[in-house]
Amino acid sequence: MKLSISPASIESELTDVRRLVAEGRLADACERCGKLVQVAPMDPRGWRLAAEVGFRSKKPIEAIEFLRRAMECAPHDASVLIQYGQCLMRLGRRREALAIALQAERLVLDRPQLQDALGTLLTHVEEATRAVPYFRRAAQSAPTNVDFRYNLRRRMWISVTTWRWPSV
Repeated sequence: MKLSISPASIESELTDVRRLVAEGRLADACERCGKLVQVAPMDPRGWRLAAEVGFRSKKPIEAIEFLRRAMECAPHDASVLIQYGQCLMRLGRRREALAIALQAERLVLDRPQLQDALGTLLTHVEEATRAVPYFRRAAQSAPTNVDFRYNLRRRMWISVTTWRWPSV
């Protein structure tokens, strides 16, 4: 079977698949993702997009497997780890999501979006106090981003209201 996309057109194919997802054409997006990962099996972007399509298509087990493949392709990519942790959290696998979040903490988070995403994941795995520095760095890096500032204020409030006096 000859594939209809070449490695040179991967970026445009990713854009087309994202458009299909936005239009709700998940069956078409799934088919195109299959072709994309066949053409470029070592490109984590195709696997990540396939995972997103899988989750939206109510196929969480497939989505998790696609994210594992993406992690194999890019083991030091914090965005892949964070997305994997988010998916585990959606499946109710909190302990595994926490382990992934702690693994992502050891990586370089060079963009405020990654700082914010890790802070959000830590909050969802009930580590709100640990999340505050990530929200703070995201808000400092992008001071005009209202979402980052909101997340910082909200998590600081959560960490203050959930703090307990140490028992004596």
